[in-house]
Parts: sequence; C-alpha cells; structure tokens
Amino acid sequence: AVLTGTAELSQQTNPVGSGVQALSLVYRVPPTSSPAQLEISVAGQGAEQRMALSLAPEDAWRHAWLDVTGLRGTLTVRIHLSGAAPVLWLDEVSLGP
Repeated sequence: AVLTGTAELSQQTNPVGSGVQALSLVYRVPPTSSPAQLEISVAGQGAEQRMALSLAPEDAWRHAWLDVTGLRGTLTVRIHLSGAAPVLWLDEVSLGP
C-alpha cells in the first residue's frame, strides 16, 4: 500500500493462535517524501497498544513491530500518517504469532 499526505487505514480482525502476538510491517519513506510521523494502534476489548515513529526519507526498507499479546476479541488496526507532504510505502503487514 502507498499512503500519501495525511492518511489513515483501519481494519478489524480476530487474533489466531495463542502465545505472543504481534503486528508486523515493513515500510519505506522514499527520498522524494517529506519527513513524516507514523502512528500505529491496535485495539481490542478494553485495551490498546500504540507506537509512534518519526520517519525520515531514505532509500531503505525498515521493519517495525508492535506487541499485541493479551488483546482480546475483535482487533482494530489503525495506521495513521501525517506530515507536510509525506509518502509511505507499506508491505508485508501481518498480525499473529
């Protein structure tokens, strides 16, 4: 997925399996982008995990993950991008053990 400008993605899902659960993603901010702020949250029944990343344009793919162990029920994943004129490339987004 390619996010440009101020953008937000969200999806609801149910966790599969037990043990450690994580949201994992690979991202890249191309050199033509302005610096950006990426906020990721995963919310379940009565709880939420969040992370924020300050992103600088570069030519490398980076990996990020968020521990969501313990979140129950239907999970809502939100990915929010903000900045002056940001561009973000997302790939390999997964939720599970």
